[in-house]
Amino acid sequence: MSIPLNNIVRINPKVLSVGNKGNDLFGLMLTRKENVIPAGITSIFENAEEIGKLFGYDSMEYNLATVYFAGFTDSDRVATQLYMALYAENNTSAGLIGATMSAVTLEELRSFKGDLQIVVDNNEKNIVDPDFSFINSFSEAATILENLLGVSVVYSSGNQSFIITSGLTGHNSYVSFATGQLADLLRLSENQGASLSPAIESPTPSSVINTLRKENLTFCSVFLTWEPDEAEALTFAKWADSMKDDVCVILSDSSNKAITANTGTSFAEKVYSANYEGVVCVYNSLELCAFIAGYPAAWDLEKTDGRYNAAFRRSSLLKANVTNEDIALALKANGYNFYGVWASASNDFVFMMEGKISGQYLWLDSWYCQVWMRRYFQNCFIKTLLAKGQIPYNNEGKGILSAAIKPAIDDFIKFGAIRSGIYLSEDQTQSLKQAGLNLSQINNITAVGYYLKIDMGNVTPQTRVRRGSPPINFWYTDGQSVQQINMNSIELQ
Repeated sequence: MSIPLNNIVRINPKVLSVGNKGNDLFGLMLTRKENVIPAGITSIFENAEEIGKLFGYDSMEYNLATVYFAGFTDSDRVATQLYMALYAENNTSAGLIGATMSAVTLEELRSFKGDLQIVVDNNEKNIVDPDFSFINSFSEAATILENLLGVSVVYSSGNQSFIITSGLTGHNSYVSFATGQLADLLRLSENQGASLSPAIESPTPSSVINTLRKENLTFCSVFLTWEPDEAEALTFAKWADSMKDDVCVILSDSSNKAITANTGTSFAEKVYSANYEGVVCVYNSLELCAFIAGYPAAWDLEKTDGRYNAAFRRSSLLKANVTNEDIALALKANGYNFYGVWASASNDFVFMMEGKISGQYLWLDSWYCQVWMRRYFQNCFIKTLLAKGQIPYNNEGKGILSAAIKPAIDDFIKFGAIRSGIYLSEDQTQSLKQAGLNLSQINNITAVGYYLKIDMGNVTPQTRVRRGSPPINFWYTDGQSVQQINMNSIELQ
């Protein structure tokens, strides 16, 4: 756990209507399977194989991880990390998850001796020199430990580790690290890599993910290994809105309401009606949810024109679930993303549509770009604060702050997150004038794609005394992306 850098450098997201440099736009997958990974923290995985070993190769967790790590067809790279965490439906028990015993043979386990001490539910447990000499499996060793300790002990073939679990649930449940020679041999001690799984009490989407967010500020999307009912989905959506476009939630909905246009009763319509930010509504595909979470992590942020919109992205691991035009039009009208088959007179094409996200950014690529941009800006500013002895409230300080983020802006332009040559509407121009920009500054946005205003002239004495932030605004044109083409073909005789 660490102190959020937003306490010092905060980059606020905003859209004018019509951070770091590396790609860490990683997703968080929530699972309901207990006693596999510790509760209350995020576990990091670098490939689907690691998840398959832990959860089983026939598990939904492995299936979704395979899609996530595969990226999209012709992507420049693939995701290098996926976070996972437990989402408990009910109160859970505290537990101790041992480190892997994969390097230990059964013959070696039979010879293990020594002492082990552990505290479970405020009761200290001690054992010395248990007899493993006759066991025929690691599970039999777990049974011996359970009988001696008087608490639940199992051997997980997925984790390849021993797991000790409290007999209570909620706040009264507690398990400590084990100590002693035998604890080390069984990989149940802290110094041998065991991990504590704290008890969870009265879990809700907000309480669970807020706990995870305090521990890990890196993930920018959340997807699930199950399809929530509407009430639970709306709770997740409300949480996403509270994140102020730092994190989105990607939720599947297979209800018939989704494929009936403009009734106001579907999950997506309720999300848009509530003006929730950062909710990605997907029709009937947990795999597409995983794909959307992995798609920005497959961007090469250092590549010229490396940006990809989510529409038209493909994966050989996804199956089309929409082949009917009426259903496709209903899903589009209601605000759902889906994976469909489109046919012309000569070819069939399979790809994702439409790439929507609820809230002010409208489109997934725009939303993920703003996450990257704000993280990059934050990183640049904090490095400048660390490097500079003083940043005065004058033109010199303005120059220091401007120079701090110029490399980031150049990278945004190179990548395609900022586009020049975008003409502004009269309403946008008027809004910019009301924000204090003159016509020359507004024209600069069209010419180069952005305008940075660091207003040292309007810093109050009170702000200077408390050494607060000067007014800083960064306007940019996203450029959007063509997703429909209509052309007239005219013969001249």
